[in-house]
Amino acid sequence: MPNPSHPKKRSTLQSPSSLKTIDHVILGALFETQEDYIRAIHQYNQALLYDSTSASLYISIAENYQKVGELESARLVLERGISHNGNDRGLLTQSGDLLFMMGRFDEAAERFEHTVEIYPDDYEAWYSLGSLYIRIGKHLDAVECYDRVMELNGPDMDILVRQATVLSLAKEYEKAIKAYERMYYLQPNDDLIPFTIGGLYLELGDSLRADSAFKMATELNPTIQRYWDLRIRLSVILRDTAKTINLIDEALNNNPESTELLSLSSSVYSQYERFDDAETYLLRAADLDSNDISHLINLGFLYHELKRWDDAEKIYIRALAVNNNDALLNNNYAYMLAEIGEKYDVALNHVNIALDSEPDNPSFLDTKGWLLYLLGDYSEAIIFLEKAASSTPDNPEILDHLGEVYFALGSKERAIVMWTRAIEQGGDEDEIRPKLAR
Repeated sequence: MPNPSHPKKRSTLQSPSSLKTIDHVILGALFETQEDYIRAIHQYNQALLYDSTSASLYISIAENYQKVGELESARLVLERGISHNGNDRGLLTQSGDLLFMMGRFDEAAERFEHTVEIYPDDYEAWYSLGSLYIRIGKHLDAVECYDRVMELNGPDMDILVRQATVLSLAKEYEKAIKAYERMYYLQPNDDLIPFTIGGLYLELGDSLRADSAFKMATELNPTIQRYWDLRIRLSVILRDTAKTINLIDEALNNNPESTELLSLSSSVYSQYERFDDAETYLLRAADLDSNDISHLINLGFLYHELKRWDDAEKIYIRALAVNNNDALLNNNYAYMLAEIGEKYDVALNHVNIALDSEPDNPSFLDTKGWLLYLLGDYSEAIIFLEKAASSTPDNPEILDHLGEVYFALGSKERAIVMWTRAIEQGGDEDEIRPKLAR
């Protein structure tokens, strides 16, 4: 076939329809910059009359509908666009995001499932799909989506946090631990990560590995009290006395003014019957925070248990000078006075203050009932003690007191039942057996 001697020039002219499309698009963009969204929508719709397959036009119209709050109109426009150009990534993504915004999560998930099927390398679509799976309860599917995101876009702390959280909620603790370990690789100085790993090992019942993770947390940040708190409590549970004492020393060396750790240490030493150490730590805590009477209450309780009555009374009076309305403080002081057999009227005033705050507290009811018994008012005493026992039927001290009142009222068989139950529930046999013999 012969060729022309000169190549034929291509025409640079555009068709009238193309020019009209451009004119409407320009006008639409102008109205949009002026925040006149309704007129912008009109112009973009005019442009669609000349180019019904333009994905960008459908997206622009939908965005402007969203700006005026017409979400359903925006959705319908995007559906029209997808019907003309169903594989356009922008249309699919915009539609999925809008459905998410409208709370139509199942439909949004279907839209993003279609998107990643066509565009498997779109990590943003995978991310959105993962978020939707969480919304509709497909937690493990969400984890797989986040795995895909990181395959495409590299490790990401935000994604790993989401993934680990979802796995924890799904009780997939071992997989969650692996996610946190990947986080720790990215941020090896973040003490919260090994602390969280320790908590997950506790969920798995692996105390030794939990302790190892908590140890890493304390090494990274030895000034966080709750890390030491958990390690100490865990060591107590594991019955490792020597380690517990060493941990207490380490914790207080790093946090010498932590009243929380001092209080915990006192509790542990009381359990080990090292009462001098327990007293020392509570006194330090009380001196460090004179406004927190909980340390004084605990100290008064310690003196009570040791029957150091004078010391107990001094501490309770010191605490009352700080807060004379605290319910627990008033109850404990009243019960101490009952124990030493003094100032019953004063004790009644204090327990009444406690009951004004917590009228159904069984310990407070027991204290008042016992005081009334000591005052010889058995008919009133039984009312308070029976109410206390109805709330805590297995409390050996309340059962013991009930036995005393029943015996005083002549109900010996009921007294025997109460004292027998008190022994069964761990009451002091050396004190209760003679009563049964009586």
